[in-house]
Amino acid sequence: MSQAAVARSLGVVEDCITYWENHRSEPKVSYYPRILTFLGYSPWQLDISTLQGRLKEYRYRHGLSYKKFGMIFGMDAAHIKKLEEGSTVPFRKTIAKLEHLLINPPRNRVIFVTFNSIKWLLDKPIALNLVGNWAKTGQIREC
Repeated sequence: MSQAAVARSLGVVEDCITYWENHRSEPKVSYYPRILTFLGYSPWQLDISTLQGRLKEYRYRHGLSYKKFGMIFGMDAAHIKKLEEGSTVPFRKTIAKLEHLLINPPRNRVIFVTFNSIKWLLDKPIALNLVGNWAKTGQIREC
């Protein structure tokens, strides 16, 4: 398959594929779900027997940055990064909360809506309550 065909199927420009292949850059996490679907397997060696591995696997599978993951799980992005790296030891309550949330993700999904685009932070749609002037202007802030 040509680089052009791969680029089209992933929704990127051909130069991205060239740079990724030559290790000149790495794909953004937001492209990871498409890459996983395209390849049919995970190219990352993650130890999902650990909390760190499960956190990273969840983020990669859903294409979430540390910030977006933190927003969904109610935690700071820097703390999520430290948890994934294993550079901080979480409290038992934090471990229990994360384990529960990884198994049962929150139903209230956060979305950003602008006039020209809709970006879903997770893979399934949600019901959206529009309030006040936001509904009139087509702009909705983080909820």
